[in-house]
Amino acid sequence: METVAAMAIIAILGASLMVGLLAAHRHVAVSRVMTAGRIILQRNIDRAMGVPFLSNITRAEVLAETATDGTPYSHEGIGTATSLPVLTSNDGRVLVTGTLTRIVRDEPIPNASALSDVSTAKLLRVTFRLRYNYLNRNYTQELASIRAQDDQ
Repeated sequence: METVAAMAIIAILGASLMVGLLAAHRHVAVSRVMTAGRIILQRNIDRAMGVPFLSNITRAEVLAETATDGTPYSHEGIGTATSLPVLTSNDGRVLVTGTLTRIVRDEPIPNASALSDVSTAKLLRVTFRLRYNYLNRNYTQELASIRAQDDQ
C-alpha cells in the first residue's frame, strides 16, 4: 500500500514537473520571437530618426519609402510587405513571418499659442507596428517616437 502511494506521489510530481517545463519552454520561445520583433521595430525607428526633417520637407517626403501612409512595407528590402521574416533559424529557414506597418502623423505642440518661437515648428509621430502569429496566437508590437524639425 505504501509503495503504491509513493509511486502515485512520484507520478504526480513528474507530471507537474513536465507541465512546468513545457510552460517555461513556451514562455522562452514567445520571448525570443518578441525580442526579434522588437529589434526590427527599433531598427526602423532608428532609421526614421535618421531621415532629415527640415521645414521645406513635407510629410509625404518623410514617407518616401511607402506608397501610402499606414500600408505595410518591407523592412530593409527583406521579404515582402505582408511576409516579413521576424524569426529565422540558424540554417536560414524562416520560422515566423509578420506584417510591418509604418504610420506618420502630425503631432500637435502643447501650448503652442503661448510659445512664440514654435509657431512654425512641426512635430511628427512615427509609429511602427509589427503583427505576427506564433503558436496559433496573434501578437502585435508597436514602437513610436516623436520627431521634431532639424532646422528649428
